[in-house]
Amino acid sequence: MGTDVLQFLYSLWAGNRGTVELPEAIEKLTVEEQQEIRGHCQNIECQAFDVGFKTAVQFWNQLDSTEEICGGITR
Repeated sequence: MGTDVLQFLYSLWAGNRGTVELPEAIEKLTVEEQQEIRGHCQNIECQAFDVGFKTAVQFWNQLDSTEEICGGITR
């Protein structure tokens, strides 16, 4: 699956979520430090989304390939 497709899906997913209040410890940091932490968290979240989505697709393909054996997921 192409990176551009995953970026689009991640953007769609991220855009539909609510906002979360920052923990008190982070609110005490400077604006620059908060931006750095947010950037780091967004990067980690994007990587996790990428891995999770690719794993789900692989799992779906694996289940779908069992169709010949026992009807697969399209029964």
